Amino acid sequence: MPILVTKRGKFHKMDTAILKLAERIFEALGDMVVSVESIDGWEGSNVRIVLKELKPNIIDKIMEIIWEVEEEIGKHGIFIPEVVKQNELSEVYKKI
Repeated sequence: MPILVTKRGKFHKMDTAILKLAERIFEALGDMVVSVESIDGWEGSNVRIVLKELKPNIIDKIMEIIWEVEEEIGKHGIFIPEVVKQNELSEVYKKI
């Protein structure tokens, strides 16, 4: 499956962390993942994870991966995720 990594604006240390997180999420969940992107969410989220299906066990796995990556980085609480289903995201964009 093709993958696209784009950068908007200046490079920040957080970008490397997002890439590490995305790699782990794609490795663990494979084709369930549509995208992992940094965001500036209105509710404080800083990473959006878009999935084909949204199930509690998948969200638990994502939170486990976030914990592991933060543990490796040596700083907890750097990721504030927004986890959405692919079609829910489309509905949000239709309202804008």
